[in-house]
Amino acid sequence: YEGLVRRVTDAENRITTVTTNRAGDTLRIDQPEGAFVRFEYNAAGQTLKSVDAQNNAVDYIYDERGFLMQESDASIGTTEYRYMPTGDVIEKKKNGVLIAHYFYDELGRATKRRDGEGNITTFTHDMNAANNSYGKLVSLTGADGYAKQFGFDTLGRPISTTISLPSAPGFPAAGDFVYETEYYGTSDAANRKGKVKRKLYPQVASQPRFELAYDYDGTGNLAQVYNAENTTERYYRLTDVDASGRATIANVGDGITKVSDFDRATGRLLGIYTYGGAGNDIQSLSYDWSKTGALLYREDGLQSDLREEFYYDDLNRLDYSTLDGNTTDYDYDVIGNLKLKSNLGDNYRYGENGAGPHAVTSIRNGNTQVASFDYDNGNMTRRSINGDTDAIDWNLYDYPVSVTRQSGALAGNRSVFSYSPSHKRYRQVSTKGGVDTEILHIGSSMARETSGDQQVYKHFIKVGGQTIAIRAVALTTAGDMSDHDNDGVLDTLDNCSTVGNPSQRDTDGDGYGNRCDPDFNNDGMVNFIDMFEMKGVFFMDDEEIDLNGDNTVNFLDLQILQGFMFGAPGPGASGGTGPTTSVTENTRYLHHDHLGSVDAITDAEGNVLEQQSFDAFGAKRNADWRVDSGFDLLTAGTETTRDGFTSHDQIDAVGLVHMGGRMYDPITARFVSADPNIPHAGDSQSYNRMSYVENSPMSRVDPSGFVSTGSIGNQ
Repeated sequence: YEGLVRRVTDAENRITTVTTNRAGDTLRIDQPEGAFVRFEYNAAGQTLKSVDAQNNAVDYIYDERGFLMQESDASIGTTEYRYMPTGDVIEKKKNGVLIAHYFYDELGRATKRRDGEGNITTFTHDMNAANNSYGKLVSLTGADGYAKQFGFDTLGRPISTTISLPSAPGFPAAGDFVYETEYYGTSDAANRKGKVKRKLYPQVASQPRFELAYDYDGTGNLAQVYNAENTTERYYRLTDVDASGRATIANVGDGITKVSDFDRATGRLLGIYTYGGAGNDIQSLSYDWSKTGALLYREDGLQSDLREEFYYDDLNRLDYSTLDGNTTDYDYDVIGNLKLKSNLGDNYRYGENGAGPHAVTSIRNGNTQVASFDYDNGNMTRRSINGDTDAIDWNLYDYPVSVTRQSGALAGNRSVFSYSPSHKRYRQVSTKGGVDTEILHIGSSMARETSGDQQVYKHFIKVGGQTIAIRAVALTTAGDMSDHDNDGVLDTLDNCSTVGNPSQRDTDGDGYGNRCDPDFNNDGMVNFIDMFEMKGVFFMDDEEIDLNGDNTVNFLDLQILQGFMFGAPGPGASGGTGPTTSVTENTRYLHHDHLGSVDAITDAEGNVLEQQSFDAFGAKRNADWRVDSGFDLLTAGTETTRDGFTSHDQIDAVGLVHMGGRMYDPITARFVSADPNIPHAGDSQSYNRMSYVENSPMSRVDPSGFVSTGSIGNQ
């Protein structure tokens, strides 16, 4: 200490200098490499300005009550707030555009939100003092039909959640999904009292509801997770813990053993060793860390001790890595903008054409431009890398709503996202290689994936917030609903997926098309465009599109086409056996690395079915850690899960990672939108709104897309 100056020396002898005023407010933080951030304050001690080493400023304006009225930043523009006398925000604008207007009850609880596009979200609190839910939020409803309802027990604990999801055109109806939770009672042992006992998942068609049961050891650690209806089907069993309560040995599936080795002094993860029931090796990963918590290497014992080493600058930013004799270099400017990534380009440029100081606008490799990008108020709207160009659309809240591949070998690939009132992604419709797939997120513990004639319901089984297993129930429908040509046989002539000649409709005058042909626009494909043709009743007479034979053209006919199945047999039809639905089930186990990335997928016995790997900044590579010229990033996904780098969703159709709050580009190693938060005010690198985890990707993770934290192995 030297009066108002404090110098902090870390375990690597790197010095950070903190200067304060007499009130204790931090005036300046100086870090190695010439990085710094300085602050200005008003008389009340509120921050008026923060400025980085390149003179980029964040400015704050307050009203006379001390409420933040305006925040201005070159990366995201100007955000304005208006308040009620109570201090509750009633209006938010960004760059002059209304984002949302908020309404409250007399207790200051939000009751309604109207966004700048007129969409209304309602929040309902129970006002009946006789109910278990008195005073609590019991429902929320969005403008698109999304709704959520909550039930509570006598102790005010949540015991049920009903999620109502709107349906998407061209896919099966969504509907209501109910989760239920049961707790251990007050008469149970102290190690169990009040903890979750059972969790009941939503109904899957006519299948029995899936239910998990939980048990705990003497100190309250989660000891077992198993199928409540089949207690021999155990998904997780804790075998041993260390003195700090960390799981060191656990069994999953039918005899799979996972051993985790931790440093006793620091708690950092030193190794993950996973063995199958037959003794086969699944994982043999070793790690070493610097004194300040940066990963120095990872080693795979199953690949002849293949080692990838990592080196850092004095700001703990990844400087270069080595693997199998090859080196990948990285370089940054003083504020954390990546300037060189040797496997992509040696000249990253920022801020061109009015983009913010943290927005990469072009990348060159020598004299060749390899990438270019456009932005709007901190959100990337166009992304072009090596001839592959994407268009990205955003909603008012700065969440991506669609990414479309416009050019390149995979042109036409697309992902469209829908969000709940709380901005959680609940639907993704992905077009990849001409095939449409809907991923419906039913809360965080279940999803439904629909493609063609198959629906796969996935139950996510979690321990410590991490998915350790996925139980999948696949429903596959074959055949048609009725004997449309009255020949007494359900065959290809009745199959609605058979594209015939559109002129071959109702040739015998019975009101049913003999070819059951829904290719209404005669383009040789049965898709959503035909549904729109029918919806608009374009060029068709009633008889020809009255698909269910009720002499009325209405939404029921639209629903039939939407599912690509027609209605009941025509008059005099001899009927048929109807469609057949086959049901298959399997459970797959996920095995993660120190970052939480999915490393291997096995069956219950530990047979390795799928593997994947990611480089330092999250780009996909071969499972043997190497990248070769024949490796296709966009077709390298697994069949079991879309979880990949740090357990986030891989948007393989366009090569991005959706982290919930924001999307991340592992090729450029940058986010595609600006972070509205400054998560670590004492770190100059945290003021870069588009860098990934302060450029320390092997030691830190970003669970939400908004705030970085230590990795699973570095906590």
